[in-house]
Amino acid sequence: MTPRMKIFADEWLTGAGTGKRFNATAAYEYAGYQLPPSNPGANASKMLRHPEVNAYIKKQLDEHAMGATEVLLRFSDVARFDVGDVVRQNPNSQRLEIDPTKVLEYKRFVKSFGLDSNGEYKIEFHDPMAALRDITRILGMVKDGLDIHTGGGAATLTVNFVDADGNGMRLEKVQPEDAEPLEDFSDLDEM
Repeated sequence: MTPRMKIFADEWLTGAGTGKRFNATAAYEYAGYQLPPSNPGANASKMLRHPEVNAYIKKQLDEHAMGATEVLLRFSDVARFDVGDVVRQNPNSQRLEIDPTKVLEYKRFVKSFGLDSNGEYKIEFHDPMAALRDITRILGMVKDGLDIHTGGGAATLTVNFVDADGNGMRLEKVQPEDAEPLEDFSDLDEM
């Protein structure tokens, strides 16, 4: 791989020089290649498919990718986070106050942080219940699904899901025997 190809690949991956991550045209131009006026993105797109560039990019992505264990650990951290580590009660006024130094220490749990119209700190944390729901889905403990069963006449539609509070829910609708029969779509793939 030539030095300019490496510059192109690194810029495509990071966007450090152009501020445009995963933008082949910007990376191509940044690496010093000339963009043809008739189709400026054509050569840039072609460069991404170059075997050496493609292998280098794949290697970089593989080295920096987050594995399943790390994903689960991060979700677990969010699910276990105690807001009391960042928010405390003022003993004089009984008001809740945000410790700005703790916000920096626990920033991975903070969704947004800023000042409201009164100049008071406002903070929003990542939702621990949502993290728990994601963990249960990843581990296969909960499955959302839609099942339709037809037994030669009546049809049963069952929807399984988890509500916002993490409670499992099941909805079931049975089509009466005398209802209009369901349309059969099984032969669509054969046409």
